[in-house]
Amino acid sequence: MANSIVIEIKHVGPGTVQVESDLQAPRVGAPLAPQESAALEMIQHIQRQPACRRVIFDSNRIDPDAAACVALVRDLLDPEGLGHSVSAEVRNAARRAFGIKGQQEGLAA
Repeated sequence: MANSIVIEIKHVGPGTVQVESDLQAPRVGAPLAPQESAALEMIQHIQRQPACRRVIFDSNRIDPDAAACVALVRDLLDPEGLGHSVSAEVRNAARRAFGIKGQQEGLAA
């Protein structure tokens, strides 16, 4: 990772913003350099604000269609997004797409 990290805040609608960064998407247990840790903390602070619609990581490395796919998968897992509108099977598939392990729901024995 480079020494500098870009965080861009875009106005995307009435009272809403979108955060884009060239920071790699965080992975549980992955070590972070000090600048990555600071950038992630700032992004997480913005993400908690009601005006934040979405956060896109790796923005300079992915095309807009891929970013839309990532945003859709995040919305499928977000209870305030589409999370309550889809089945446990769909949420489990979204978790698999993100590599989230150990949080499967509704599995029959």
